[in-house]
Amino acid sequence: MREAALPGFEASTWNLMLGPRGLPPEIVGRLSSIVNAVLAEADIITRLAAAGIDAVSDSTPGRTAEFLAAEYAKFRDIVQKADLKISS
Repeated sequence: MREAALPGFEASTWNLMLGPRGLPPEIVGRLSSIVNAVLAEADIITRLAAAGIDAVSDSTPGRTAEFLAAEYAKFRDIVQKADLKISS
C-alpha cells in the first residue's frame, strides 16, 4: 500500500450481524447479548480461531455502528483518491 501512496493503511476482513433498519432497541440489545455470549464460549472461540478468526465477544450496537462508519469513511476516501469507477 505504500507503493500506492497510502502509507499506514491497514485493511482486515470482518464479519458482523446486522438487522433491518428500525429494529426495536430492545430486540437489538437482546440479540447483541446472545451473540456476545455465544462468541465467548470456549468451544466457539477455539473453532473460530482454527479458521483464523478472532472473535469479539464484548461488542455493542453503538461500537458496531462506529466501526462501520469508520470503515465506510476510510474506503470512501480511498476510492475517491484513486478515482476508481465501477464498470460493467
